[in-house]
Amino acid sequence: MIDHDHLTGLVRGYVCTPCNNVVDHCTHVSECMFSYYLNNPPASQLALPHPNHTAFQRRRGEFHLRRVEHFDRLVAEMAGTHRR
Repeated sequence: MIDHDHLTGLVRGYVCTPCNNVVDHCTHVSECMFSYYLNNPPASQLALPHPNHTAFQRRRGEFHLRRVEHFDRLVAEMAGTHRR
């Protein structure tokens, strides 16, 4: 199945259907197969838009907020200021 980023609409890679159903729910910043995939999508260099991306437009805000929270946490961890 072709997986894509719901915020950008860009294809991330091919995944099986069960993984496609859960990959966006990964809350790990690192040390998880899904976080590794999300941080390093194999198809990112191609910059291909997913053909059905417009079907997800109404949910973009939800995904954007979750990704911003992960980004802020990652920046804090890199700066050594994140508290667990």
